[in-house]
Amino acid sequence: MPENAIWVALVFGAVVLGYTLIHRSTPARRRPAVDSLVMRLGLPVDEHIIALIDRRVRSTVIGSCVAGFIALAVAAVLLVAGGGLPEGLASTLLGLVFAAAVSLGTAAGGAGYFAPQAAQSVRIARAQTPRLNDYLHPLWRWASIGVTVAAVLLCGAILAGAGATSGLIGVPMTGVVVATALAIAAQFGASLLGRRLLDVPQPAREELELQWDDALRGMTVRSLWIAAFTIAWAAALLALLWLLAATPTVTVWFGFVALVPILLLSVPASRRVERRMWTDVVSA
Repeated sequence: MPENAIWVALVFGAVVLGYTLIHRSTPARRRPAVDSLVMRLGLPVDEHIIALIDRRVRSTVIGSCVAGFIALAVAAVLLVAGGGLPEGLASTLLGLVFAAAVSLGTAAGGAGYFAPQAAQSVRIARAQTPRLNDYLHPLWRWASIGVTVAAVLLCGAILAGAGATSGLIGVPMTGVVVATALAIAAQFGASLLGRRLLDVPQPAREELELQWDDALRGMTVRSLWIAAFTIAWAAALLALLWLLAATPTVTVWFGFVALVPILLLSVPASRRVERRMWTDVVSA
């Protein structure tokens, strides 16, 4: 990707994020996203539930856009400080950084929806205490941790001297180490935030509201681990590119591999919460 094209991509990304913030600024403009979420989950709704879903959509839009702006700003600073990146590598790294930031912002925004301020509200009792596995399939966590282990091993190989004759233009070895450290921190962060989400009270005035709270909570926990996976994936690819002293052809190929986190975000919402915690409702 030529240097001018990189800046065009950065500006275009900023315009898209700004348009998204403006376009989703009112409940009426967010209603299509709300309706889409209702269709994905297939749960009954009323006006109160619609308002709760709209609040979550607003939080995730703000979180993802703010994180996207920060990622674009950081990318611009790094490009200026590093004197640019070679063709192919720029598009790969820029795409990974942007995907990681947006997924992390989406998760953070979704987590912000579950604020503990309503803990004193009237709530209905539930027969069982939810666990993490009720909201999230263990495969999501193990995939994220596995990619992090791969990033650590690749980084260790670089530090041990396996990549002494390798390297990437504009990317020092320190950058690989920092990326790997961020991947490790992301795993701990996702684990801690996920468990804190489980500890937040679930005020609900009726069973339907509690069911929706469970469904949205499950989506948020999944988003946290997708964000952690994306950061680890970026660190692992960066370390591998560094070891291979990647040519433009190789980095373009890895650019396609970098689409994996984006594809994960588009995976349909899981019905795991319903199957494990609302079996009576599902069977009915």
